[in-house]
Amino acid sequence: MRVLGWLADESACGYYRLQQPFAALREAGIDAVDAVEWTGNDMLDADLTVVQRVSTPIPCQLMMLAREHGAKFVYEVDDYLLGLDPTNAVYAHYQQDIVRNSMLLAMGLCEAMTVSNEPLAEMMQPLVDYPVYVLPNCLPDYFEQLGASVVGRPAWTERPEILWAGSATHAGDFGAEAQYGLKRAMQWAGAGLTVMGHDYRRQLKAPDANFVGWSADIPAFHSGLPGYDIGLCPLNATRFNRAKSGLKAMEYQAAGIVPVATDCDAYRGVITDGVDGFLCSTQVQWKDALMTLCTEPDTLLRMRAAGLRNTSSRLYSTNASQWADVYSKVV
Repeated sequence: MRVLGWLADESACGYYRLQQPFAALREAGIDAVDAVEWTGNDMLDADLTVVQRVSTPIPCQLMMLAREHGAKFVYEVDDYLLGLDPTNAVYAHYQQDIVRNSMLLAMGLCEAMTVSNEPLAEMMQPLVDYPVYVLPNCLPDYFEQLGASVVGRPAWTERPEILWAGSATHAGDFGAEAQYGLKRAMQWAGAGLTVMGHDYRRQLKAPDANFVGWSADIPAFHSGLPGYDIGLCPLNATRFNRAKSGLKAMEYQAAGIVPVATDCDAYRGVITDGVDGFLCSTQVQWKDALMTLCTEPDTLLRMRAAGLRNTSSRLYSTNASQWADVYSKVV
């Protein structure tokens, strides 16, 4: 079986949803190749082409021509782009008629769809008349080495270090509950804060926090995770966020960071509350969770160890057969 992956980009979405799983498929002996551009002849020579969130006319035209000659396609998407919240940085782009119509056209040219979680599958299924398969986000294999590097490290050295890592699409997620807990942990326990990725220090009213900018080299970005103690995972209750995966908390756990997250679908499947992280809904819960981890080193170490035990089952190499099974069904 020869499978092509048509990347929407070479940033995080392309990395997690095509590049990493395709690398695992190649290790398993499957001819899986990903690129940002393919010709019609390439698609006809393959058994299947996985197209990632196609949303412009020209790729749709190429798909139509290739489909007329027998090419098969799977539509891959890992966000509910038709239901973006207005605070999202890409909201205006996906509100354009040409973008939305192109997405729907591309979906209609496919044999199946793959998404990252069940809520997203439920949202996308009414739009198509073919199967929508869930292929969960996983972890690159190097997270095993990242996690091993923190084994034996104390809970913290000079002070507890709190991390928030994320992109510019999270402007509406850091609500009053999480901000309340963060402020108390910094004031009462002397915790440090680092904002990694997009600079939200002004929104968090934490001008003295450290800032680490986003790196297009994703493995290098991940290499900066070990060394922090607590990871924040706030999510606002929007339709878009209901279809988010719990990848952020998974990465925190695999890097030895204990996640404190909003109690929602995205994180309930990743965090066992009180065991390998905390799930919070109220200001008091956020404050109690962060203060517990900032003042009880034994609790933090126990939760860190529990989170690290999840890593091996979440690697792409461990789960490559799920991708192979879905693609085989479509072929």
